[in-house]
Amino acid sequence: MKIALIVSLLSALQIHHQTVLNVFTTKNNNLISEGSFTIIAAAFPIGKVFGTFFVEKICKKWSILAGIDLNGICLLFGGLISLIPFTIFLALGRFIIGIGVGCGFVLSSVIIYDFYPFEKRANAFFIGAILFGSAALYSNIVVAYFSLNNYFVTSLIVNLPSLVCGLIYFLDRPAFIDIFSYPLESTSRRKMDKKKSIDEETFSPMTITYFLIALNASIGVPIVMAFSTLIFENMGVSSFRASQYSILYPLTQLTILSAFRLPIDSSMPSRKSLILGGYGICLVIFFSFLLSIQGIEDDKISLNHNSGISAALFLVLAVLMAIPCNTSFCFITERFPDRESRVKALVKSRMLLWGLSALESATFLPILNATNLFIALIPYLVISVALFVFLLMLLGSMTEEEEDEYELTESDTIQLKNYSSCND
Repeated sequence: MKIALIVSLLSALQIHHQTVLNVFTTKNNNLISEGSFTIIAAAFPIGKVFGTFFVEKICKKWSILAGIDLNGICLLFGGLISLIPFTIFLALGRFIIGIGVGCGFVLSSVIIYDFYPFEKRANAFFIGAILFGSAALYSNIVVAYFSLNNYFVTSLIVNLPSLVCGLIYFLDRPAFIDIFSYPLESTSRRKMDKKKSIDEETFSPMTITYFLIALNASIGVPIVMAFSTLIFENMGVSSFRASQYSILYPLTQLTILSAFRLPIDSSMPSRKSLILGGYGICLVIFFSFLLSIQGIEDDKISLNHNSGISAALFLVLAVLMAIPCNTSFCFITERFPDRESRVKALVKSRMLLWGLSALESATFLPILNATNLFIALIPYLVISVALFVFLLMLLGSMTEEEEDEYELTESDTIQLKNYSSCND
């Protein structure tokens, strides 16, 4: 699983930049002014949007390899620029890193799809989920325990994963050259026929993709990653305990996801079962969690009694939501018959996810400050239930997935066999 690990290091692990910036504004250091913080915080997600938008054009004009090269270069160059002790360079560095990460999130799915057969592909995608959880863990640990009154050292800690992962990619770059060094090919006649039959279905793969991405966002993935400590504090948990819980949930998540990477046998649930069953369980836990926090702000006795129950339910929700969300990206990637349509679909889905994440991050805190935790979260449950019902209708009658015998061209298959050692 070496290739899956490398591309996940370039993409999923780098999502720590979304929240680790808070280490610059803790009570112990306050290295960045409030006005500068807003600009610097926005630089990374804006960069992600730019990278995601242009990655298809890069792959068509040059190659997928050029896109993943840009990913690695941006991590190295952006990480180095961020070390310069001026806030403008921190903003510029985060923007450049964001461009690379935007490219990486799209291309990592395409590369994993091409490198791994159907039976190993879900395991390969779970590597990305493990590193996504590692990003949350790293971010929360840095904010909680590495609040130093030294700009350069703090910047180095924040950007170290980007610098190291960029170097790792270029050391292992030869494994990607022969397979991904050509522009996106025109779709073959056989695949064109298949694309036409897919597009004529009642519910096209793109429709399913949009619903899965919207549910991924609405069930709270962006909110949990950005505001987990704040959510725990609003349940009545102390600040110290809240920071510990914010470290515990990704740590537990890593353990659960690692267990799902065990060898797959006939008893392993299908992708569709993991998605529908996983989201269904998460919604039940989400509903129970909201019941446990309803009205606790106005009742001190209820607050003290329910805070432990609420914290436990929220921890379980934060841990379990990674399973259906990650499986969704594997499922989405497999809905499209060729690289070109796959890249297009992943660009659209990621742009939707970035947009919804930005909307949630911008609105959650003002609503929470104006009302309470229950009111701030109830819209997410309502929207998630509605999306889940639609997904049941979309996926309920769909046959279980089978491997597509026409996934790769003959030349691609020969090249992959030559690089079979990279899969282990």
